[in-house]
Amino acid sequence: IQNLRLINFGGELAENYYIVNEAVKGKILPLNVSLLATGTKVYDGTQYSVKHQQKTAANEYITFLLKTNSSDVGTYMGTNLAFESQAASSALTNYALNLDATSKVEITKAKHNFVFKNKVVTFNGKQHQIVATHNGEEISNDLNGVADIQYTYTQNGLPISSSLPVNAGIYRVTVVVTSDKNFEDYTA
Repeated sequence: IQNLRLINFGGELAENYYIVNEAVKGKILPLNVSLLATGTKVYDGTQYSVKHQQKTAANEYITFLLKTNSSDVGTYMGTNLAFESQAASSALTNYALNLDATSKVEITKAKHNFVFKNKVVTFNGKQHQIVATHNGEEISNDLNGVADIQYTYTQNGLPISSSLPVNAGIYRVTVVVTSDKNFEDYTA
């Protein structure tokens, strides 16, 4: 404003208004602010959507909601992210906001929460199976995140001859779960 030879003029909002003197015009432009944010979350079936705050060169804070365009595991960079300002629209007239291309969000693989319980049965000539459960339900290929599940049984360190135990004895069961892209593989 000093270079415009104006006296006793002032203002705080950059609402694209002009300051007019007989011979000179001036315009206050919004301050360009490149929002930079990073974040990480474990896959839970929802998109990353977290509030961030950034200080501007004018020593004010801009609060914004950073979002991914998917809920799947992966690394999302600036062009695959979106933001929503959380500031009042009157405060935003001073700023031209954009998301920095180096902003990054990572959604990491979730771990399965399987439960195994020992099983004791009396010999009856039939096959018996120990299965893993998740939230009280037997895990299968239909469970979210499970691509394949394989059980193997051993007795005295050797694989048994049938697919499931029949005869009296102590057996060890191993389960191998191959997961989809959003979960870690699992072996127990």
